[in-house]
Amino acid sequence: PSKPFGDDADYAWAPDGKRVAVSYLDRIWTIAPDGRQPRALSAADSGSVEREPAWSPDGTRLAYAAHNGDGFDIVVASVKTGGSAVVAAMAGDERWPSWTPDGRLVFAHRPAPPSGRAADASRQWDLFLAWPVSGSDTWQTPVPLTDTADSETFPRVSPDGKRIAFISERDAEDDVDIWWM
Repeated sequence: PSKPFGDDADYAWAPDGKRVAVSYLDRIWTIAPDGRQPRALSAADSGSVEREPAWSPDGTRLAYAAHNGDGFDIVVASVKTGGSAVVAAMAGDERWPSWTPDGRLVFAHRPAPPSGRAADASRQWDLFLAWPVSGSDTWQTPVPLTDTADSETFPRVSPDGKRIAFISERDAEDDVDIWWM
């Protein structure tokens, strides 16, 4: 098949299979599966770097990681209007959103980098959960799902919402494994 946006773009299929979301030129786009009908999620270039799109279960919204200069945050936008709301803007980075069937979001977070030249640059990732406030465009404060000394990244919620698969360096000396909870 044709890859109009290249091999290094982040792709996500819509639940109905009729559109694909892709991160291209630092923006989120939706396209038809044949590569036609590209449409930017938002009307204007916001200047942010947008990555890792994830479709909501009903196909009406996209969650993604957006970097506006002070770390990546999780944003949810309407596919129809492009209107968006920030889900998580914690100090540090939030990446790799994944939807639960009931409309909550699981993502990875790491704290802000330490200050000073001698500070340890390694920062550990944990998984968090956020959910929308009923009847509002705002989201509850995210709560941690993991709190370990090891990094957990790339969470993916199972279709039934009962499990989360993720990458972790737990119990590993020099590699990572797939875990689930």
